Amino acid sequence: MEEKKISPVTLTHTFRLPDEIQAESLRFVAASRKTTNETIEKLWGQLDVFKDTKGQAWKQVGKILEQPHDNGNRQWRCESETAGRILRQQADRKVAFEQIFPILSENMIVPADEKHRTRKNRKEIFAQLKLLKEKLAGDAEKSAYMINVVEQACNFFFKNEKFPETFEEMQEIPLLKTGMLTYAADDGGVKGQAYRYSIADGKLNLKLRTPDENGKWRWLEPVEIKLPEATAKFVKDSTRLAAPTLRAVAQADGTLVACLDIIIERVPLDKPAWNHSENILSFDWGIRRLITPAVVSPDGEQLSRPLFLDTGGFDGKQARLRKHISELQAKRDKLKKKTKKRIALQIEIDKCWQAYSNRNGAVAHFCSNLLLLMAEMFGCHAIACESLTTLRTLGHGRDTKSRWRNWRNNTTIRSALTTVLKYKCKLAGVILRFE
Repeated sequence: MEEKKISPVTLTHTFRLPDEIQAESLRFVAASRKTTNETIEKLWGQLDVFKDTKGQAWKQVGKILEQPHDNGNRQWRCESETAGRILRQQADRKVAFEQIFPILSENMIVPADEKHRTRKNRKEIFAQLKLLKEKLAGDAEKSAYMINVVEQACNFFFKNEKFPETFEEMQEIPLLKTGMLTYAADDGGVKGQAYRYSIADGKLNLKLRTPDENGKWRWLEPVEIKLPEATAKFVKDSTRLAAPTLRAVAQADGTLVACLDIIIERVPLDKPAWNHSENILSFDWGIRRLITPAVVSPDGEQLSRPLFLDTGGFDGKQARLRKHISELQAKRDKLKKKTKKRIALQIEIDKCWQAYSNRNGAVAHFCSNLLLLMAEMFGCHAIACESLTTLRTLGHGRDTKSRWRNWRNNTTIRSALTTVLKYKCKLAGVILRFE
């Protein structure tokens, strides 16, 4: 029997490049952004070509377009790889649109009245999507994709008083707003013709090919960057260092900062070390409690008492922070754009959102670690939970606490937990199923 090949898990760690190469790096991603956007615009009318395609995207783009600029063959490969990945993602969305197009109807829209504005009829939306569930073959991610596209179509209806006839009518051309370039299409960190890249002893050695102020491309002098301790450990624990991605990240005051995404691969376990039974750890999403896990046998017999994970204190902090953000946004919106006070308020808002996101991430890691610990203790080979696609809390709630719970449940915390749990289960060799 042929041995099953285990796919590696890809993980990313981002850090800011040092000041000494900020200007050159930003010029570089700006030039690449221009080429990438031009490529996307030229190929937008041929979106169907990118449906259900595999392999390197730059090869597919290269069959349609010739190299447009004299900035190096490998540089063009990287730019076309970036453009091709974006086009493939949009082609997948187009497939989803074509699947949900027959069910689009005005029954999905609740007309405005004296008390309410025009809004989505979510009960009707979910009822119609349920009819398509068999076509999705139980794939929860595809279900979530379709929900997203249906809501986009409804938003189009709000603006135009009709549903879109084609995907291209609904979707604007997805041009990059800030620069981003993957080096995956180059020849590797040692022999690369657009970059050189290696990490050893906690230090990053980086050499980039960038345009100067006159637009002439040349190699920069190599720089040695001492990595933050967390980043160095992140790389040390990897099995393979993949090609990085260079990005320009917008700050609150409108300035851009060049950041590098370090991407590693780790081989997951074929099966967990505690794989001595067939028990299953099942958990439900809660309203007042975040999750309620319990261990069950393959026959459905409950083997442990349920554990109620109450996040009341955490929810209180997040609710107060969310209220503070809303107050800052109200003050900001009363000020003219580009004033110092408005910029200062925006910086404070961004810091609050970052704190909000960090807390969600911390809770997501805590919950996923707790679930994996329970799986190890009870010898569970799989973790099962409800699909997020069926768990949207409907209604607005009658009080502030109810509205907060609805907002929390429908947005970030559940999504953060499922994202973290997916890759941790894969690394641990535990099966994860959403039903």
